Amino acid sequence: MTDNKDILKELMAIAIPITATDRSRAQIFAKQQPTQARAEQAYRNAIAVLVTRRCLHWLGISSNLEMSDSWNLLNCLLEDAADLYVPQLEGRLECRAIRPGDTIYLIPEDTEQERIGYVVVQLDDTYREGQVLGFFASASTHFSMSDLQPLEALIDRLPMPVNLGEWLNQRFDQGWEPRDNLLSSQKKSILASSLRNRQDEIKQRVEQLYLKQANFNLTPILSAEPEIALAQLIQTTQEDEIRWQAAELLWQLDSRHPDCPVISAKDLGVYFEGRTVALMVGVLPKVESSRLILLRLYPFEQEFHLPPGLKLEVLDETGSQELFQVESRRQDDYIQFKFTGDVGDRFNVRLTLHEASFTESFII
Repeated sequence: MTDNKDILKELMAIAIPITATDRSRAQIFAKQQPTQARAEQAYRNAIAVLVTRRCLHWLGISSNLEMSDSWNLLNCLLEDAADLYVPQLEGRLECRAIRPGDTIYLIPEDTEQERIGYVVVQLDDTYREGQVLGFFASASTHFSMSDLQPLEALIDRLPMPVNLGEWLNQRFDQGWEPRDNLLSSQKKSILASSLRNRQDEIKQRVEQLYLKQANFNLTPILSAEPEIALAQLIQTTQEDEIRWQAAELLWQLDSRHPDCPVISAKDLGVYFEGRTVALMVGVLPKVESSRLILLRLYPFEQEFHLPPGLKLEVLDETGSQELFQVESRRQDDYIQFKFTGDVGDRFNVRLTLHEASFTESFII
């Protein structure tokens, strides 16, 4: 499979279509400006941001317009800014528009600080297509075309994919260390019940899991401790859904048990309609090199429900092909997806709601 770097080596300039919707959105910013010159600059800034956003999306890199100063009407009145927030880089790219034939471009003072880099976008007079010419990491007061690097240089700055195989050895990537404040809400209420009620409920749930099997055998659980019965079910069942339900119950009872999945969660640092969300990922070994993977998205910090319309997507390793998708509905307190992968498989997880998005890369 050809990766994004190979594509970028062949194409220094990347042609991105500009839609009628893009032009309409840019016009909203232009109409707020006090002069014709400022209106034209605001229009070009908005188009450059949208072109860059579409280009990054094609490369599997998420961005967030809602966290970009350029997408705030008041900021656009005060500053000549064309920034685009990129969660994976934890910073803002400045998207500067140039005209065909330009060789030197002045950098507005407003944009010289708090930028992780600059993307140069050439716009034609009809605003039907933008050419993403390249990237450079820093600037003082101006740049020349000779300073440009291909977008491959930007991809090199992205963090490495989260290695789920290392989680099985209790080695976690930065930001993914298990945190009780993120995981406690996913531990079911049975753990808060009285001891007697808790034991009865756990036994009942274990029995139900055994009864779900096509050829069930209750003998192992009649006298065994729940942890032992669950471990045996995880090892012997042929049904992945039952295996995962047993594994998650075992994790709730004893997260250090050798047969339970490795589970962690991350505060994504992105607001979706003003709400904070966490992404929980679980890994459970199957036979040989196969792994069960759980992805669960849920609110936290006193939030009870996800905003409706929030999409959880699993993409291929390039980020260009959608493999699975689930979307939140009103009153959903979580959404999730489970799938099986092999050691070495790569995939991307993308969350989107309106203009907000977040993408994380994983390797099994």
